[in-house]
Amino acid sequence: MAISRVQVELELKRILHSETFAGGKYVAAEKTGQLLSHIVLGTLDGISLTQNAILMDFFGYSPEELDADRDDARIGILRLRKKLAEYNAGIGAHDPVIIEIPKGQYKASFTENPGSPAQKLVTLGFLQLDKETAPHILHALEYFQKAIKLRPGLANAWAGLASTYLTLLHDTILRNLDDAFSLAKDAAEKAVTLDDLCWRAHVCLGSIFLYRHEWEKADIEFNKARRIAPFEIMEVAEFATYLLSRGRLDEARELAQHLREEGFDSAVLMTRAGLLFYVLRDFDAAKETLLQARNLDHHFWRVHLVLSFVHFSLGEPRSAVKAINEAQRFAFWDERSNIDQAKNFESSRPWGGMKIMCLEAACESEKAEAIFDDLSDFGNLHYMSPTEIGLGYLGLGDVDKAISCLSDCCDMYEPFAALLHLWPFLDPLRRHRAFRELLRKWDFPSV
Repeated sequence: MAISRVQVELELKRILHSETFAGGKYVAAEKTGQLLSHIVLGTLDGISLTQNAILMDFFGYSPEELDADRDDARIGILRLRKKLAEYNAGIGAHDPVIIEIPKGQYKASFTENPGSPAQKLVTLGFLQLDKETAPHILHALEYFQKAIKLRPGLANAWAGLASTYLTLLHDTILRNLDDAFSLAKDAAEKAVTLDDLCWRAHVCLGSIFLYRHEWEKADIEFNKARRIAPFEIMEVAEFATYLLSRGRLDEARELAQHLREEGFDSAVLMTRAGLLFYVLRDFDAAKETLLQARNLDHHFWRVHLVLSFVHFSLGEPRSAVKAINEAQRFAFWDERSNIDQAKNFESSRPWGGMKIMCLEAACESEKAEAIFDDLSDFGNLHYMSPTEIGLGYLGLGDVDKAISCLSDCCDMYEPFAALLHLWPFLDPLRRHRAFRELLRKWDFPSV
């Protein structure tokens, strides 16, 4: 992550007032501190920092006084490097930012300190988010909140908070989405205010615009993120969704290949590759990739979910039912207790509508209707995602009500709707005029 000027200036102040630099008590230490300040601020301002420039601008020599034997700058830098190394290894070991003067250079470098408590919490938070189960998402939320409490100016912690709220928008059936959108947007904007080079924050803002069908604004934010972190962005789920949603299918296919190659030891990346292949209708590649992901981590719930999509589209309904059952079970799995926290309440499980479609395809209509009744009864008393109900209606063959619910899904900006024009399991709707009009209404690209 890029370090903001505010972060660097705060770290500089912390160093200059430290015991290592004597807080200005001794003349030599004070001079070394002044040289550090000159170099750090010059680096931030983009000023040329060569040996001769420092001799003239800091030590006060005129151009006529410069010669090969003038070593004030070299000795000053050597002393400064020694003092910085002492500080970074001692009382500054847990500072959020590391300031160094690389050998052979006269300008400063600024990096995140991976050993700082706040940064450790951010790292743990993103690791939890990758697991994508309900308990892990809540753990991530806790880590990011603790990081912000320790260090309110850490942009990546705010970006992590925004990412967590966006994750809560997916696969959720028990809450209205407005609060999560608002919290995600506020956190992402805070991150960008602290550091406009925080690429994760731009990804979050781009995702919010994408889900709200504000396509041009989404393009702007994702383009910013891609310029800042062209390689890192390839491994976040939102970027894959963005490419698919905007109809950039060739790029999405290249990304799928990249994720499959780079993610040979990661169930998360392999599952994302499998989902890309599925939406791109390369079902054989999707199935092969997802089976590899399942072998890597059988407890990763999303791999079972996407496998259910693939089995359904390949005409393998019984395998689809088995996969969606596993997905619903592990979505609430807690690795610490190894128990199914969802118990037996169908209305608390994600993707119940997809389960209805799979059961109907497997000629288990009685079970499908029972689940639909459970979802409907729950929805009469509480918030229920229109995606769930819409897929349920589609599974039971009521196309008009299915399209009506998916229209509500678009109106409410559910993330599912970002790929409404592409989901293969929605193919039965594509010949219906009302569905085509829905896609035109929200200006989905033709693919």
